[in-house]
Amino acid sequence: MIKIKLENYKKEISELKKDNLELKSILGKAQFYFANHDKTLDSMGQAKLSSAKQSLDNIGINTVEDIKDILYKFRKQTSKISEISKENERLISLESQYSRILKTYGNITEEKYFKNLLVNQNDNDKNILIDKI
Repeated sequence: MIKIKLENYKKEISELKKDNLELKSILGKAQFYFANHDKTLDSMGQAKLSSAKQSLDNIGINTVEDIKDILYKFRKQTSKISEISKENERLISLESQYSRILKTYGNITEEKYFKNLLVNQNDNDKNILIDKI
């Protein structure tokens, strides 16, 4: 059960990180566009500005409010990644503890089994000696 949760967390973190990379890219383009759209730029700057604007238009981002929404989503996902990572670490620790407990239990059980075998063997040996006398 813990292994399944760990796998699910791993997948979820991976998806969230992928989404965050896309959001970060959008935020970078938006930051460049809104910081420079009213400035005079050289031809390279104009090309970058045009590319950023085109990308933002394709996504449907036209206002600062749209960017604020993206920034909010980015921060929320970053926080969620952190929370899931902490829970993931907790589960890994828990799994390690369970593994040690099971190993210890197995060793104790095995030790008791062998002790019982020896006791039974000693009892049998005593009974054989008594029968011979």
